Amino acid sequence: MKLTVREGIQCLFLIVALTMVCDTANAERLWSKRELNVLSEDCTTKVRVNLPAFVSLENGSRVDIKNARNNGPQKADGAGLINYYCVLSNAGSITDFVEWNPDAGEWAPKLNRILESKNSTSDSQWAHRWYRRNYHVIQLKSANASGYAILDKTSTGFGTIPGEEDKESQRSGPINLTFCLLHPPKAMCGDGLMGYRQNGPQGDVTDRALKILRSIEFID
Repeated sequence: MKLTVREGIQCLFLIVALTMVCDTANAERLWSKRELNVLSEDCTTKVRVNLPAFVSLENGSRVDIKNARNNGPQKADGAGLINYYCVLSNAGSITDFVEWNPDAGEWAPKLNRILESKNSTSDSQWAHRWYRRNYHVIQLKSANASGYAILDKTSTGFGTIPGEEDKESQRSGPINLTFCLLHPPKAMCGDGLMGYRQNGPQGDVTDRALKILRSIEFID
């Protein structure tokens, strides 16, 4: 059977697309348990965590969870690096921007405290609406720990929230993640840049980070 030039090009594109999908699927399947020493001046602990094969450990205090092949040129923007450290589970810093809601049985954001920390000069009602839409507390539970992750998409690239009429700025800016997993008397906390809104889903590794965090098991 003869193919036209156009049909040949379409077949070539289809083969390339299928190869990329298979490569990504295979990379995501190659996860394995690895042990991390979690250190700080306050405490030391050890955890077991499920990590993809392509993840690299850097300096014993952070992991690089972005797959350069799957995530393309955005790898150079610093996204995908997660810093982690040990804190005591009763440390005040754990509840700087969240609080435990005993009635709901979950962590909730301290919106007033968050807005004060940003020194926002924007209209108060707009700032509250913007934060409610783009500042999310995610509940975390693993084999023997629980806690929260904060997904923060509120800031522009200049560290401020966008104006209510500035639609372009509302579609850009960093996607930041902070987290704490508590296993009293210790906790593992950290933070990282997950990507940028303007790069779309391909450059956002939030789902991968949450999967990794939920696999953490304290073993000391």
